[in-house]
Amino acid sequence: LGEAGIPDGVLNVVHGDREAVDALLAHPDIAAVSFVGSTPIARHIYETGTAHGKRVQALGGAKNHMVVLPDADMDLAADAAVSAAYGSAGERCMAVSVVVAVGAAGDELIDRMTQRIGGLTVGAGADPDADMGPLITREHRDRVVGYVDAGEQEGALRALIRQQDTLAPATAQGEVDLASAIEELGRRTRPRVAVVTPGVPVPLPADQVAEVVAAAGACLDNVAVHVGDDAPAWVLLEDLDDRVVVTVRDEGPGIPPGRLEEAAEAGRLGVTGSIRGRLADLGGTAELATGSFGTEWELTVPRVPEEAAP
Repeated sequence: LGEAGIPDGVLNVVHGDREAVDALLAHPDIAAVSFVGSTPIARHIYETGTAHGKRVQALGGAKNHMVVLPDADMDLAADAAVSAAYGSAGERCMAVSVVVAVGAAGDELIDRMTQRIGGLTVGAGADPDADMGPLITREHRDRVVGYVDAGEQEGALRALIRQQDTLAPATAQGEVDLASAIEELGRRTRPRVAVVTPGVPVPLPADQVAEVVAAAGACLDNVAVHVGDDAPAWVLLEDLDDRVVVTVRDEGPGIPPGRLEEAAEAGRLGVTGSIRGRLADLGGTAELATGSFGTEWELTVPRVPEEAAP
């Protein structure tokens, strides 16, 4: 900017935390403020800035989507997606959170992105040869690891569901056994998951089984992240004629009051999307009970009566 002729002092980079932010919001020489970040901080900046008579643009909880059409330059799209996702360790306002591949673009784009991601170098932020530096806190690192584990688990489980549907469909309508899939989830997830299922198959449409197992897996992921990798957990499957219920329970410290609402306001929709959203899409419910006794999720999927089935 200096080489372009802009005078010193026009652009200033100020490092700091809330104390520095509040000083800027209250300073009489600052007329306007623009912010992109979490919803709680955006609300604070808006309320504080406007209270001091400033014009405020506060964008909270935003998620950037990158749309890739089938006729796109796939090499260029893959380069852009990987750079946007991993540059600055993905912790910047313009980081791409979601890539939407339209139609036939998906498989080719995933292949090219996978090749590029495999070649990334992770190292110190000051290392010029590093493609990605460290995350900002240990808590954020643990959250990202949880996302990765959840993705790997869901991929493995969907492969299992596809294998069951191919080799041993329970009915001519393509139903598969939810009980076997839940048992496999317990074996794949961690060593301290106790699984109880009925002594007979629990057939459901394959797409429903995939979603229920993924939601139960997300519950177990939360146990690993918030209670510990070695913490015990229990999964119970019940076939109650008109509905199927999967209960996932742990004996951790429970979820503090308001934590889920705060996460949703901040744009972190893990529970809403990976658990409640999946069950809602199936016409079911995901009920949460939490306290000093631990955390218990009850995932309920209604059965469609045979006379009402398409």
